[in-house]
Formats: sequence, C-alpha cells, structure tokens
Amino acid sequence: MMELTALLAHCLDKQRRSPCLFFVHEAMNQLQRMAHQIAQVVEQAPLDVGLLLSDALLTVPEQRRGNRVQPVLIDALRMRQPGPILWTEIDLLFEPSLAQDALLLLLFCSRQVPLIVLWPGSFHDNGLAYAKQGHAHYRTWPRPEVQAGCIQTIV
Repeated sequence: MMELTALLAHCLDKQRRSPCLFFVHEAMNQLQRMAHQIAQVVEQAPLDVGLLLSDALLTVPEQRRGNRVQPVLIDALRMRQPGPILWTEIDLLFEPSLAQDALLLLLFCSRQVPLIVLWPGSFHDNGLAYAKQGHAHYRTWPRPEVQAGCIQTIV
C-alpha cells in the first residue's frame, strides 16, 4: 500500500469528480486500527455514520427514513468542511428498510466533501462486496465507479 499521506493526496484531490478513498477489510478490528492511523494523519475525529443516522432517524416515521438519509449526511458534511472526513460504522447504510445504494450515496456525498470510508467487506477481481457472503445484507458491485487505486484492501 502506498504511503498513507500520498494515497490520501492522490485519491482525495478536490479536482476529482468524486474524491473518495475506501479502505476495505472484513474484520472490524482491522478497520478500527486503520481508523486510528487515518485520524492521526487528517487530524480530525471520525464520523460514526451509524450513530449519526440512528440519532437523526429515531423520531422519523419508518416509511420516511430512507428519504432523510441523504439530507442528514449532507448536513453533517457541511458542518465538517473542508474535509477530508473519515467515515466509520457505515453498516446502517445497508439496512434494507432504508432502500439506499450505499456506494452511490457515498460517491454522491464525496462530491460535497472528500471522504475516507472504512468499508466492512472485500474487494476482489475489481468487485466490491459489503459484508461476507451469506450475511443478510451482503451486497456486491461488480465494477464500482471509483478511481483506480482508491479502493485499498487492508492487509
């Protein structure tokens, strides 16, 4: 893996259409270790997406929650500009009742502020997967439209 600082600079260039960098691993402890390293480089606390959304959507009627996801995320991004913002605990984005395409949503949000995303899943043969096969929310993107080199598997 490239030196972290150089990798961040490469993938988070604001001239890119969607400045976003994904760190991928199936094990949460590996993602948490990476979050600690990244937070030191960007000198900003991570944004716990699950906590943010659960707090914001708690009082919203269930049938309207999916419509509130994007506005809640965009508001949180605006408060933390100029970025980059480290996103952790993204699992709630895959909740079927919210009816979100998590990857598309993340790429859209990265057009507002550069994002670093800790992605619990895998990246093999140019295909990105969320969770492990057999998990209730398992999902794949065969050829995600992410800049080359901006999906990094944590070793």
